[in-house]
Order: sequence, then C-alpha cells, then structure tokens
Amino acid sequence: RLSNMPKPTSGRGRLVVVDSDPKFRKFVLEVAKSAVPDCRIQSASDGPMALSLVEEFDPDALVIDLDLHELNGLEVVATLRGDKHYAGLPIIVISKQGSQREANILGGLHVNYFLTKPVDRDELAGILRQFLERRINLSTRSSMPPPPK
Repeated sequence: RLSNMPKPTSGRGRLVVVDSDPKFRKFVLEVAKSAVPDCRIQSASDGPMALSLVEEFDPDALVIDLDLHELNGLEVVATLRGDKHYAGLPIIVISKQGSQREANILGGLHVNYFLTKPVDRDELAGILRQFLERRINLSTRSSMPPPPK
C-alpha cells in the first residue's frame, strides 16, 4: 500500500474521478450520483493528485482519463497496479483516442473497462453501479448476523 493509513469504514461506495477537464469530471460525478445516490465521490485533475487521493480516500472504484498532466493516466494505473493493496481496485479508463495500443497496454494492467469519449451516460452508470452498489451491499450484509442453520 502506498502508505499505512487506515481504510475509511463508511458503508457507502467510494469513487475517485480523475480528469483534467472540469466539465467531464462534473459529468462523471452527476452520472455517479444518479446511479448510486449514496456513494461518496472525490475528484482530481492530475496524476500526482490522483495518487494522493486514492491513498487518502481508498476508493471502491476509480474513473481516470489517460490525458493528465505531470503523470498521465497510464502511469497512475501502472503505479496503482504495482501496489498489492490496489491490485484489485476496479479501474475504468477513459480516453479520447481509444487506440488498440492503449487497449493492449491497459489490458496488461488488468483495467476493468476502457471507454472512449464521448462516454455513454447509461453505460457508465451501469458500470459504476456494478462496483459501488456491490460495496454498499457487502457493507450492509457484513453488519447483519449470519443466517440461522
């Protein structure tokens, strides 16, 4: 893990959104809030901020654009995948290009989804529900006693 900070214990799904375009970040936040109203969302505009936020917020999913400043999205994803704590973090990568080369590299980094802009609102909402509601449901279930035998 990038640091030894404790993981937040809230039962709500946590999402980090990373894109240098504030309009696109707002779009993803709106989609996420409409898809999973109870989720908690943090956003960043560049690679170093993304890594810091992921470490601090310990999200249940990450939406990240490849075209970022200082560290690009590919470098951020590679850094996270190199840390065993984040090896299973669901990552949704978004790109303007969507080239086969990018797809191959991201596949090697075990990215969960690779979407190209413009992103379909319903598709993104479904993807976010898949990862964030699972977190909410798992947290709710874990606080309940086991079923009788």
